[in-house]
Parts: sequence; structure tokens; C-alpha cells
Amino acid sequence: MKAASIASHRFGFSEPRLAAVQSDPRGWVLDQFRHPAKLDSAGLMDSVSALQMTREVLKGALKEQAADADKKPQDELGAMTPSRLELRKANIQCLRRRWQHVVSTPTPVAERWVQFWANHFCVAATKGTMIALVWPHENEAIRPNAFGSFKALARAAVLHPAMLLYLDNAQSIGPDSPGGQRRSRGLNENLARELLELHTLGVRGGYSQDDVTQTAKLLTGWTVNAQTQGKAAFVNALHQPGAKQVLGKRYAQGSQAIDELLGDLVRHPSCADYVATKLVRHFVADDPPPELVRVVATRFRDTDGDLLALAGALFGHDLAWRTDSVAKLKRPEEYLLSAHRMLQIPSLAMEHLVPAVQGMGQSIGRAPSPQGWPDRAEDWLSPDALLKRVHWAEGFAQRHGAGYDARALARAAFGEDLSSGTARQIERADSASQAIALLLASPEFQRRSRHAQHAYAARDFALVGSGRRHRRGAASAPGLGRNSGQCAGAAPTTGGGYVAWRARWLGCGAGAGRSGMVRASPRGRPGSYQCAGIATRRHVRAAPVLGAIAPMVRAARAAGGARRGQPVPGAIAL
Repeated sequence: MKAASIASHRFGFSEPRLAAVQSDPRGWVLDQFRHPAKLDSAGLMDSVSALQMTREVLKGALKEQAADADKKPQDELGAMTPSRLELRKANIQCLRRRWQHVVSTPTPVAERWVQFWANHFCVAATKGTMIALVWPHENEAIRPNAFGSFKALARAAVLHPAMLLYLDNAQSIGPDSPGGQRRSRGLNENLARELLELHTLGVRGGYSQDDVTQTAKLLTGWTVNAQTQGKAAFVNALHQPGAKQVLGKRYAQGSQAIDELLGDLVRHPSCADYVATKLVRHFVADDPPPELVRVVATRFRDTDGDLLALAGALFGHDLAWRTDSVAKLKRPEEYLLSAHRMLQIPSLAMEHLVPAVQGMGQSIGRAPSPQGWPDRAEDWLSPDALLKRVHWAEGFAQRHGAGYDARALARAAFGEDLSSGTARQIERADSASQAIALLLASPEFQRRSRHAQHAYAARDFALVGSGRRHRRGAASAPGLGRNSGQCAGAAPTTGGGYVAWRARWLGCGAGAGRSGMVRASPRGRPGSYQCAGIATRRHVRAAPVLGAIAPMVRAARAAGGARRGQPVPGAIAL
């Protein structure tokens, strides 16, 4: 695999042409951290206006319920009141601007860096108070600090109104504080636990439950409410008095304690190892090379968490550019946006894009937990998830693919790293749109760079009998061996002919029509087929695309697939 392809697809969002990268791939990546393109945030809502709109929406929802208790709500927050529509419009505007920045930015690796940190310090619109705060958190806390120091980034992310509300610190009150003595509410440990476990030290970072409790006491007083006018602020009357001891060090009471604690956490040995492991896992491989982790962790310690120094250590090391690293799988959002970037299509049709990403397993702005979205292929790779990706690629290509030459685009985008199998499938496509669908569904494009074990072989899936009629229920071609199978029935193609697919399906048992990847439905209904045990009524025109990702589906079935990363029902943020 060539360095230019690694720079484009492993580290970035898939460039339409490698020519701009080929002369100096490492320089192309590292220069982006010196001059990262900024998101145009003009006119986007900030956290203060987001909280104001949220209050109006929640008040309106309560009023609507009181006025008509029998009325069925349109979503989790009730009917679409004017304030709800205003908030939805503001959220969509933020997301559209964010996505279009990914599609058009001249510094895609720097943008992926920003989104890594947004996921590391995750907040999610999974409860009412958070419905408008996900994008202000990214724009106000993450983007301005993603190229500075880890301590400054952590402080901005943790003490932002979004994080204080998401992890309930805004409601955490010191039991012995003046406010705690007047109210029934007390200490909440959510933010303290995640600060230690998810943001700095890791689950085995060497802290105890007592450290969590003491950190929670240290964080009391940091809140956001009407008194603070929608901004994060320290309210001394809510702060637990007295010294706190965390990880063996004593911290005096007061607002300065959080800065002292963050400085010590950054210097803790576990922090460097934890952050380095996450970075290398995201940008290089699901199983991070230990030597590369050690190099990045050492740079973290030597520079007190200088993020530009970390980027230099990571992207400047030979191990990050190894051609034998198992390729990363794109998350659904990355997959969709890299398709738009590859074809240079603006991401404006939010009514299509948001449901598409959610249908592929990622509810935008609604990560399932404070851990953020998972980063390993096994969390996203399942036969059902891949089938949905194929269906999306087919629909996307039908809407946008007619004006493109997929053959030329594939050569320009992947160069010598385009596998012969993918090139052959694209060459055999019946139309320009089907060729684009095959390109977008290929292992090369679904994964962030190609690896030999994931590139399908043309012999694994052979299209036979196209344009000819076969007797439904009859095998159409000899098997490929003990673990192979072929179509047990025929279904019409878009051109009116009949197709049958044969597949090598390792470890799935013998027998024609039983172990093939694509076969007719049990009743042999025209226009239906079954993929990897998933029945669907969709037209068989997707079969050529399914063939292109056969080994990926095979690997997904073997791994058990998609334990996490499932879509969250509803989308109150939008």
C-alpha cells in the first residue's frame, strides 16, 4: 500500500485524487496541524442561546401535556411547538455546517483529529437538557483547544455547560455546603468517575472509589443554571468545604482545585498511556502497535500533553504508515461523509443524510454512553450493518452517480492500491450508478485503507447466467468445494434477466443453496433474496454490490459483530 493512499484514506476522509498527496504524504498530513482550517461558526447557536431554547422547548412540552393529556406526542418532547421547530432548525444548521466542513476542508486529517477529541470528551443529546448542547460543546470547547495542550482541552470540555449537565455535575452539591444544608440534593459522582476513567487515566488507571468520591467533592460548585445566566461558573455556596485528597495528594477547597487536579492527572503515568493507546487505535489499527503507543506516550509525558507534539509523534513515525496494519472500518458517519467528499457532493440534504446514518447504526449526536462511539471494527461489523451500507450506497449512487466515471474515480482515488477484484467489478457494472455503488461498497472504500486479507477475490463471487433464464429452485453452477454454495433460486435483475450467485463461504457447511451468501428467499419469491442469513424483499439488483463485500460479511458473521454502536431510537436532538 502506498503512503499517499494511507494519508488519504487511513488518516483523512478519502481524497478524490491522490495526486495532491503523492509528492509528500507525510508532509501533507503534518502541515495540516500547523494551519488547520477553521469551521465557519458564524450564525450558529452558542451554549447560552441553546440553553434558552431548551428551556422554552421543555416548558412548551409540559404546557402541551397539561392542555391535552390524551394527545399523542410527535416525539419524546411532545408536539412540534414553535420553540421546538426553532431548536430543530438551529441543530440542523450546526450539523449541516459541520458536515459540509468535513466534505470541503483542505485539512481533513486535522478535522478527523478534532472529531476524535469530541468523541473522547463525549456529550450526547440523550436527555432533555442536552437537546441543543452537543454542537456548542464541540464548537466552543473542542475545536478551539484541539491543537493546544491536553490540560486546556480537558478543562474546557469538562467545565463546559454541556458536560456539567450531561454528567449531572450541575446538580451535584456539597453535603456540608450552605446550599447542601438547605436542599435535599447531595453529591453526584458521574462527572468525577468519567473524568478519571474516560477522560484521563482509563479504567485501570490506578484510582479507587474513594478517589472518585473525593473528586466529586472537589467538583462541587461548578454548575450552570439561571443564576449563572447559562454559563458554566463556580458557585461557592454549593462547594463542599474542606480539603480533598485524590490519588494521594491534598487539594484545598475552592475553584482553583480543578486546575491543580487536571495538572496532576496529565502528569500521571496512566494518562499518557491511556491517551496514546486511544489515539493509535483510532488512527492506525484496532490493535495498536505497542511500540507506537510507547513513542506517543513518551512524547505526551515529555511535553505535558502538548497535542501538536503528539500529532508529530504519531504521524511522523514509520509504524503509523505500515502497509500491513489491518485496515480500520469507517463508522457510518465517516462512511457517508467520505462518499460525499470523494464525489465532491455538498452535504445539504439533511432530511436524507441524518436518517441514513442512523439507519446504518449511528444516531448523530446521541452516542450510547459517555464512552462515545466505539472505535473497533467488531463494534460496527455485522451482516445486517453491512447490508444496510450496501442499500445506502445503492440509493446514493442512484441519486448522484449518473454523472461520474467510477473507473476513473477509483483509479484517481486509490491508484495502485485499487484491488484487481474491485476494479473488475466496477468494469462489469451495467450502469454508471451501479459502478459508483460498487465503488462505495468495496472493502477499499468502507475501510480506511486496504489490507490484503480484506480485499475480496473475484473468484469468490462470480456472476453467472446474467440475461438468461434459470429454473427457479435449481442450482445454476457447480459448487466451489465443500464450503461453497450457490444460488438456490433465481430472481429478476433490473434488466429482466435472471442472476445466480455462487459464493465461497468458509465454515458455513456444505450444500448448494444452503451456504451461499446470496440466494433466493425460502419461498423463491421473485425480487427477494437472502444475504448471510438476512432475508430482505429488496430487489436483487443489489446482488453485485453484495458480492463486492463478501469477505467483510464473512468476517462479521465470524466475529459476532456489532455488539455496540446500535442506533438509539428517536432523535430528539434533531
